Amino acid sequence: MSGEEADFERLSQRLLEALDAERERIARVLHDDLGQQVASLSILTSTLKRRLPPEDTESYEQAHRIREKLIALAGSMRRLSHELYPTLLEHAGLEIALRQLCEELAADTRIRISYQSSGDFQDVPLPLGLSLYRIAEEILRNCGSERPEAETVVRLARSAGNVELTLEGENAADFVRHEAGLAIECCRKRLKNVSVRHSLENPSGRGWSLTVSIPWKPGITANTGLAQ
Repeated sequence: MSGEEADFERLSQRLLEALDAERERIARVLHDDLGQQVASLSILTSTLKRRLPPEDTESYEQAHRIREKLIALAGSMRRLSHELYPTLLEHAGLEIALRQLCEELAADTRIRISYQSSGDFQDVPLPLGLSLYRIAEEILRNCGSERPEAETVVRLARSAGNVELTLEGENAADFVRHEAGLAIECCRKRLKNVSVRHSLENPSGRGWSLTVSIPWKPGITANTGLAQ
């Protein structure tokens, strides 16, 4: 790698780290600050509604509509916060965060998602978990826009010192190749010196299968860019 290429690689990595940090900051502001303010407004509106005289039906209906709007706004802010940064990944781990992602996308869109997992993922470090989470998120969201009625299978497994994420779908694989390439490149930048392996089968036929494999064993964080 030439000096210019190395400089570009370092710059790309710093930009990605800055983007991740900014997404996390905005997500926390939405959830912890603005979200709490909207919740307080909703409570105040509910209190106001109860104090209105029974004969003032017009004001009662207006207060009710305002509270419904505030509840909807709180839900939208919560979803946006989770899209920007999955805080559940920090608190509950990769397996549960991926499960919730699949459930939320299946509920919000017409996409059919089957989620399966095997193994213990509690000790998987956050950078590795975030990288696999972003790959799954990018592919699943694009599956929903490309052919939402098609079923997508998500498998998370741990074996032979590797954490493996497999996604299988019925869509044409051309768009998967492009989106997976971008997501995996970001994954490699997040994990620095870790060897990220991937394969995309049936790239031109019906259906596709993408597998991303990342080596990880507890206690071998040296020279990997991962923090246990």
